[in-house]
Amino acid sequence: MFLKKNTSSLVLSLISLTISLILIIQFFACKPKSHLEVDISGIHFSPKIDRFEKALFALDSSFPHQEYKKLEAQYPDFYPLFMSHLAPIEGYPDHYLGNLTHFLHNGDFRKLAHDCDSIYPNLDSFMPGLTDAFRHFLYYYPNHRTPHFLTFISGFNSAIVNTDSTLGIGLDMFMGENYPVYPYLQFPRYLTRTLNSQYIPVNAMKGYAKQVFLEKNGSPRLLDEMIYEGKILYFLDAMFPKTSDSIKIAYTGKQLEWCKSHEQEIWSTLLENDRIFKGDKMDLDNYFSEGPFTTGLSQESAPRLGMYMGWQIIRKYMVSDNHPSLQDLMKDQDSEKILRLSQYRP
Repeated sequence: MFLKKNTSSLVLSLISLTISLILIIQFFACKPKSHLEVDISGIHFSPKIDRFEKALFALDSSFPHQEYKKLEAQYPDFYPLFMSHLAPIEGYPDHYLGNLTHFLHNGDFRKLAHDCDSIYPNLDSFMPGLTDAFRHFLYYYPNHRTPHFLTFISGFNSAIVNTDSTLGIGLDMFMGENYPVYPYLQFPRYLTRTLNSQYIPVNAMKGYAKQVFLEKNGSPRLLDEMIYEGKILYFLDAMFPKTSDSIKIAYTGKQLEWCKSHEQEIWSTLLENDRIFKGDKMDLDNYFSEGPFTTGLSQESAPRLGMYMGWQIIRKYMVSDNHPSLQDLMKDQDSEKILRLSQYRP
């Protein structure tokens, strides 16, 4: 009798567990997929990425002119940019070889190159994410020429660099939040938190987007800047449909939750005295500048609130009945029309 009772209880428990598992599976199976989760299985793209920093520090300095000319010919658009703007090398193009040789033999820079090679012996930590993003890009823009990818180090001067044909990733700006040189350079905590490989794909694609989709000329109003930055973030939604919002906008989870819970208040503040239709420099600085929080608000607030609010307007617009395609959205520079048609009301 005791055995039968225990057997019956076990059977009932197994049946209950099976039903629970079925319900859980059905819940996730029925969960609506984002309209941005498109099928990219037929898009074959495997980018090659050059290690410019390795090629540079491997130069044979006993024949500098000959060696440097070879490198210049190999990177005709990036090499001049690197020499004249990114690295601390003066005199390009006429009188720079001595300064470049000094740069390559500088102990601090050679240590940086060594550290970079140790942290990034290969690029497996971020290339799958970057490859997936550009496969999404080719889904929407199949005829667009993709850039030449390369990495570099510049002495902490640049994270992402774009030319007409090159996308450059400054690895020394992604050495990990605990890289010991960052505090020495007085990089603030809110910045170093994001200086790791997890943020490379999003930052690279954001930089590329701003090269492809240029901002409207002229003095921007607060609304214009909000809509432009919101479109860039929505573009990242499309390129990274499974990446968390906190990565795309570089917020902590706490900052993101603060924005969600204060969205209505932020919007009311932006509407005061038609603020969003004006181009007040202080407002532009407060709502778009990097920082630990937004100036004028509590220290618990998130920074760059103009970007966040623009993002929400675009997201609302892109789920409306008559929403445009991604391609048409990125071309549209009529900020007031986008705001009106979004019917955004937090």
